[in-house]
Amino acid sequence: MARIYIALLGLLFFTSCKVTQYDYAFISDRDGNLDLYISSANDQLLNVTNDKFADYGIKWSPDRNFVLFAKQVNKQYDLYLYNVALKTTAQLTNDTFDQYGPSFFSRW
Repeated sequence: MARIYIALLGLLFFTSCKVTQYDYAFISDRDGNLDLYISSANDQLLNVTNDKFADYGIKWSPDRNFVLFAKQVNKQYDLYLYNVALKTTAQLTNDTFDQYGPSFFSRW
């Protein structure tokens, strides 16, 4: 009985959450630094990075669930991945080589 109750609570929670569909991404210095922003058609704007480091070269994943971008920290460019649904960012590279101009591999 407890498992069914927990499952129903989870179903109610996830069906009541409104997920914003973002339509485009861009880099802007409107807040003083080159930050990654995503926005929806109804003008819901989200500053994703909001830090002192410069962001470059954004790419949406084919399923539009992720944004891949480069960030310059201490004169070093590395790749980062932003998860739109979870609103989390993960650093993908961390070495002595510069990575920028990211792209997703897509099968034809």
